[in-house]
Amino acid sequence: MLMNTFFTCHDASLSAEALNVRLELNDSNQIYDGHFPNLPIAPGVCQVQMVKEVVNTYLKADFLLKSARDIKFLNFIEPNKLKSLQLDVKWTWKDENTLAVTALMHNDNVNYLKMRSVFERQL
Repeated sequence: MLMNTFFTCHDASLSAEALNVRLELNDSNQIYDGHFPNLPIAPGVCQVQMVKEVVNTYLKADFLLKSARDIKFLNFIEPNKLKSLQLDVKWTWKDENTLAVTALMHNDNVNYLKMRSVFERQL
């Protein structure tokens, strides 16, 4: 949905319980035309969707966000000023179809999104 249009993934490092990937933002995506004109920022819902799509892509499954214990938007992501972000995702399997996920979207020493959630595999 957003991958390869709103953002692209690069330099991924995947292990059994973690993923680190660099996200490149497309600052000309039409989403920014409405959010907000003259001061574009990445919508929070898009940031959550980015985490979901990255998890789905690298774990090669179709997960839906089942619940979110914490979603914190800590700083604005301004694509005109910030071209790339680091996304660090860690998970534990609660059962064969359910992941407990923590995600941190950051760049240098600035955190943009912190998220603790549960994803459920769609069968």
